[in-house]
Amino acid sequence: MGPRILVLSLVPPAVLEQTLRHLREWLPEARVTALVGADEFAPQCAVSRSDEILHWRYPGGRALLAEVRRRRFDLMIVAHGRDQYLSGTYWKAVALALGSDARAKLFCEEGKLSGRDLQMHDLMGTWAGIRTAAAVLMRGAARAAVQTAEEAYVAGMGVLLLAPVLVGIMLTDMTEAVSRGRPAGGARGREKDRG
Repeated sequence: MGPRILVLSLVPPAVLEQTLRHLREWLPEARVTALVGADEFAPQCAVSRSDEILHWRYPGGRALLAEVRRRRFDLMIVAHGRDQYLSGTYWKAVALALGSDARAKLFCEEGKLSGRDLQMHDLMGTWAGIRTAAAVLMRGAARAAVQTAEEAYVAGMGVLLLAPVLVGIMLTDMTEAVSRGRPAGGARGREKDRG
C-alpha cells in the first residue's frame, strides 16, 4: 500500500485538478484524500482524481482536526493561493496541518508540486517537521507583512492622487461662492438674497 496523502484545497477547482493530476503521476500508488469546502464547492476533479473527499467546513474545526489526526496521514499538502496570507482560512489551514500528526507537510503556493517536493524520505522525520513548521510560519508572516505594506502603499497613493482633486473642488466651490457675493454654503446667504 502506498502513502496516505491528504490534500487540503484553498485553490480554485482548475488548480486543484492540476495538483491532483501531478500527485497521481508522481505517486500513483498513493491513497489520496481531498479536503475541500462545502458540497457545492467540491469540484468534479477532486471526486475523479482522489480516493475520498472530506469537507473542510462541515464538521467544525475541532472535529475536523480530530478526524485528520485519527487517520494519521503520511503527507498533508496544503494547496493555497499566493494572496491568502492575510486570510483567516489560510491560517486555519496552517493550524490544521501543524496539528494534524501527518508525518510530513507540504505547503504549495498556487498548488504547484514537483516530483522533488514529493520525495517522501526527505519529508519524514522530526527535524523535517520542525523545519517545515518554522518555514511556513516565517514565510506566511513575511508574505502577510508584504501584502499589508502593498495595500498601505496603494491606499497612500490613492490619498495622494485624490487630495489635489478634493482641494480643487473646495477651491472651485469657494471661488464660486465669493464671485456671487455670498458666504460659501450658508443658508443665511440665501435668505439675504431673497430679501
